[in-house]
Amino acid sequence: MNRIINWFKKLQLKKIITVFLTAIFMLSIQACNRSSVAKEVPDKNAEMPKVINNYAEGKTFGEKMQDLGKDISKSAEEFTENITQGTQKGADSLQENVEGVAKDVRKKVERGTEDMSKNMQRNTEDTGDMISKSLKKVD
Repeated sequence: MNRIINWFKKLQLKKIITVFLTAIFMLSIQACNRSSVAKEVPDKNAEMPKVINNYAEGKTFGEKMQDLGKDISKSAEEFTENITQGTQKGADSLQENVEGVAKDVRKKVERGTEDMSKNMQRNTEDTGDMISKSLKKVD
């Protein structure tokens, strides 16, 4: 029994905690690892691309090419429409931003003009007061 007690006394607390935390870490990794994720099979009823659907339907080569041409032209039209809408949105946004900046500049100019006129009025009053004080001192 003394051997066991002496062995525990020789062990450092840091080593015990390290082993304990390592064990918990390893167990949590195993518990969180889902092996079923790797085994998931895609849904068979999911929509297949149009070209695959044409092939699966048993169409002739000419029909497949016609469908492919239609699909490409439809995609090109959608792309053109999206680009046009995006450009229009960008132009509208730019116009709104420019209008906002113009309003801000107008407000700042108005405030600056008001501040300048107030400062000029104060300076004029201060100058008048200084002249009055100077004249009173001369008398």
